[in-house]
Amino acid sequence: MTLTGAITGNSLTITSGAVNGQVISFTGTPTSTTLSGTYTITVGCAGGDHGNVSAFKVPSVTGNWTGPFTPSTTVTVALTQTPGSITSPPGSGSSIIGILVYAEINTSNGQMVFTGTVNQSGDQMTGNYSVVGGSCAGNTGTGTINKT
Repeated sequence: MTLTGAITGNSLTITSGAVNGQVISFTGTPTSTTLSGTYTITVGCAGGDHGNVSAFKVPSVTGNWTGPFTPSTTVTVALTQTPGSITSPPGSGSSIIGILVYAEINTSNGQMVFTGTVNQSGDQMTGNYSVVGGSCAGNTGTGTINKT
């Protein structure tokens, strides 16, 4: 998809090339941490669709994270973020896209797979986990970890 755009004063305008016959236009106001505005689909099957858009900049998740996942299990992990991915040594296959987080965390009792979201201030992740392999295999639930 091609994008063209312009910044005029405090206004940002972006228009897509045709995708399956549809052209999407966005007009908004960016700040150093947020973006808000409106979109319009001008042609194609969804022509005439329009609405509001808002986004925020998510701080890096690099740092130490800890939190209880069960009454008897507290997870502590050091995460390092690079563009499009996070690593949790010696974990692998972890990624972050916007606020969506997928992390594979190796523990002494198996591998924990965590899927969730990071909040706007970048200091808390909430989501679902499951343990694969080891003595805790099959454990699932929800959990929250905080950046320390």
